[in-house]
Amino acid sequence: MKYLREIVHSPRYFEQYHLSSKLIGSACFKAARVKEGGYGIHDSDFWVERIASKGFYIVVLTLSGNGRFLMEDGTVFTVSSGEAFISSPTGQGHREETVGSKPWEHIWISFYHDAPRFPNKDFDYRVVPFTNGRYLKSSMTNILDEDMYHDPFSEEIIDHYEHVFILNLERILSSIGESDLLYYRERFARLWSDVSKTIYLPWSVDDLCNYLNYSRSQLTRICNALYNQSPGQKVKELKMDYARLLLINSTKSVNEISSDVGYKDISTFSSAFSSFFGESPSEMRKKGREE
Repeated sequence: MKYLREIVHSPRYFEQYHLSSKLIGSACFKAARVKEGGYGIHDSDFWVERIASKGFYIVVLTLSGNGRFLMEDGTVFTVSSGEAFISSPTGQGHREETVGSKPWEHIWISFYHDAPRFPNKDFDYRVVPFTNGRYLKSSMTNILDEDMYHDPFSEEIIDHYEHVFILNLERILSSIGESDLLYYRERFARLWSDVSKTIYLPWSVDDLCNYLNYSRSQLTRICNALYNQSPGQKVKELKMDYARLLLINSTKSVNEISSDVGYKDISTFSSAFSSFFGESPSEMRKKGREE
């Protein structure tokens, strides 16, 4: 399923309050790069469809009830009280909808793509837990109420609640980096496992990109962050380490080992091996067997 345009279908019975343009233009929200947001309680007829690569972050905080998310890749999941759905500016399209007999109470807020509050920007979407829902709800509803009431003290009070809201939201957003690190480590661990199982293949950077469905820049950036190596250097390390084991522990010729680790000719392999270990394959074999 591909969502072609942004659509919001409001139910017949609902409560919904949006941040006004004045609130979004306030110093705190402007610095946080807030695009829009609000608070709502929606029955089962509520749904929103969002396109892929929309250009802004979406954060949906479930306070009570249940919401369901249908992603373009076919993934379907339900979020409950104390769970936040977060989608990146480059994330896939999805549909959000109320599910179950109870209304879905949630806060939604979007941020421009250059928002400083997101510690890691290389993700599609995440569902993360939060325990500060009552503070988020209290801050948001107080902001909205004060904006409608408005007296000479309102501006200062609103500024206070906006800062409290953003700080509590940052607690949730800070967990993205931690979950991403584990997520990327798991994905790359599977990649290197498969590279090791098929070490006889060339495994170009394009091959790695296709395996993970990443762009070259994304692959390089994440690989450097995890291993302090480029993707090509990591593949070379796996090949050279395996070649070293074969040289020391097998009777295969250098030419056979060269083929086993994906090199077309022995001279290219010998040059790469010598560059990596500071010793030629024959020197490594002799040294390893003497030890």
